[in-house]
Amino acid sequence: VNVWINAMPGLNDNPTLLTTFKVTAPTPGYTFGLKELEVKESFPPQYVFELVVTPPNGITTQVETETDVRVELPNFAYEQVASATVKCAGTTLFMVDSIETAY
Repeated sequence: VNVWINAMPGLNDNPTLLTTFKVTAPTPGYTFGLKELEVKESFPPQYVFELVVTPPNGITTQVETETDVRVELPNFAYEQVASATVKCAGTTLFMVDSIETAY
């Protein structure tokens, strides 16, 4: 699991939160994203995200598949974040409490 903020100056001068992790899906073809669930008031803020799971269309092979997930959230509100927690259906998948910012 990796979570970091890209705040490098340039054409896209907006911070982007990036995260990479692995999930095990029941079949190939699932896609994953994150949506903001909660921002805990602190400085720097603590974010809680919900894993958005989209199943494949049509008939697929029924075989558990480990999937690499990379999510980018552009125009992120902060250049510093204290922690990021990712949940799925109310269960915490992981929490990262050391988030680097690249300038």
